[in-house]
Amino acid sequence: MAGTAGVPARLFLPVPRAAGDSRGARFLWTASLLLSLAFSHCHAAAPTLDHLYPPSARPGSTNELTAIGTFTPWPATLIFNHPGLHATPTTNSGKYTLLVEATVPPATYLVRALNDEGASNPRFLIVDRLATRLEVEPNDSTAQSQAIESLPAVVEGRLEKKDDVDAFQVTLKKGRTLIARLEAFLLGSPLDAVLRVRDERGSIVVWNHDDGFTLDPFVAMTAPADGKYRVEVFGFPHPGESEVRFAGNAKCVYRLHLEDGPYVGGIDPAGLSRSNVTTARIRGWNLGSNAAAVTLPAFTSAPPDLRWVVVELPALAGPARLPLGNGPELQELPEPAQPRLLPVPGAVTGTLEKPGERDRYPFVATQGVSYRVEVQASALGSPLDAWVRIQDSTGKELAMNEDASMGDPSLIWKAPSDGTNTVVVGSSLAKAGPGYRYRLEVQPLAPAVRAVAGSASVLVEAGKTNELKITLQRIGGLEGPIRIEAGSLPEGVSAEPVEAAAGTNEATLRFVAATNAPASQRGLQLFARPGTNGMPVSILHEMATTGENNGVPQGFHQLLVNQTDWLWLTVRKAPEVIPAPRP
Repeated sequence: MAGTAGVPARLFLPVPRAAGDSRGARFLWTASLLLSLAFSHCHAAAPTLDHLYPPSARPGSTNELTAIGTFTPWPATLIFNHPGLHATPTTNSGKYTLLVEATVPPATYLVRALNDEGASNPRFLIVDRLATRLEVEPNDSTAQSQAIESLPAVVEGRLEKKDDVDAFQVTLKKGRTLIARLEAFLLGSPLDAVLRVRDERGSIVVWNHDDGFTLDPFVAMTAPADGKYRVEVFGFPHPGESEVRFAGNAKCVYRLHLEDGPYVGGIDPAGLSRSNVTTARIRGWNLGSNAAAVTLPAFTSAPPDLRWVVVELPALAGPARLPLGNGPELQELPEPAQPRLLPVPGAVTGTLEKPGERDRYPFVATQGVSYRVEVQASALGSPLDAWVRIQDSTGKELAMNEDASMGDPSLIWKAPSDGTNTVVVGSSLAKAGPGYRYRLEVQPLAPAVRAVAGSASVLVEAGKTNELKITLQRIGGLEGPIRIEAGSLPEGVSAEPVEAAAGTNEATLRFVAATNAPASQRGLQLFARPGTNGMPVSILHEMATTGENNGVPQGFHQLLVNQTDWLWLTVRKAPEVIPAPRP
């Protein structure tokens, strides 16, 4: 994809379809592994997998890999959702040799640990062309700071003990802006991380606790003088604990990105479109002549449920994480111009520059149609704590939302009648200024279903049954029954389709294994079909959620991969019955 300004853009998916996300089968070979299993009179436990360390590898490389989790008995098999990734266990528990074939494209992939007793939840492996280095202990004090001789650099490390602080030394020229960003929360690490930068005297120049979208920190620091600067990584437990001290354990894995070159942080207008070419001006640091306008193509190949994309531009580091809409991306008109009619679907980027300012955007609604109205501000790095309202032609409030996710409001509203209504955006704290940016999107919602499996894997023993709960979200006024069905199942296993009646939002699928069902491990595909002739949609497992314990209590609202249809089925032979000895 190339822009008219000669700056091509490349789409990377933050929840890559090659990583088994919704409808991932269209983009990716789905791994299936049949294992010959042997059982004694008692069962051990299925493995748990928390992280891989290091968490990334380059195409065409062979790597030493540590799996962090519980693997008893050893060895456990690692299976990936790409056929070009292979992990061979060594004699040491948790240690593998990882082979990444040269043809594996950069993306975030999923991995499970398997043994005779079942499968772990999926975790992440990042395939990246960037060269990385590992942190080297000890690196806690100024004198022990690990020198990073040149930028850009990617450092992969762990806060392995309580009160651990990892420090890295970089050299900067006056006026140059250092970009330091950390990935820990996005990896599922139980870590609320902090980045802090000190000068040569030890004075704190800048620090950051989160980037506005996740609990991961982001720092942009313009060097006040030539010299050496110390970048410190530490954090607190996530979720919080009663004891206030820095976090540290084997699971606290992170990736630290350090840049001092041209860096793109966003664009104006703030979003991209599936249907329209977008002409935008780059926002960022150290840009110089790179701040010129670029033309970005319509992202027509992006799946319809993908809400954010990552765009990489040549000669610019980043990458920029941008919202993706279905209609045109507009810019707020300067005063005193009247607000333009907002197309639906469509989005507009604006700024609340004066305290108490409220921006108004009329749009035409159709009776009975449901609309999603969403504001991104914190997610764009803006300090704006926004609220959003819908008013009718008389000014009567029809709907309102203030804090839906990380401070950014959204709502779903069903139009009671035809006519022109107005979306109003304001500041909850009445604060404003040139940096108080937002993006407002209005989108009609077609009738659809979103189905979520209560577990990422199913275990069924020969001669027994097991159940999987499916939660259904009816979108856009969807009515009628929804049929739940399984794709191809292994020999000796059946799962009869079930129907969730109109008005119900839950179903239970029963897996039945015959007494002679052979042991096996394989990928599992499940589908939800609205009505009797509706198009089936893949049933997902939510890896990112605050509604369940998905690694830590309170969960994670954002991960490198938020959801996947790469479910797993384990069929286990019944344990041998050993007769009791005769008296």
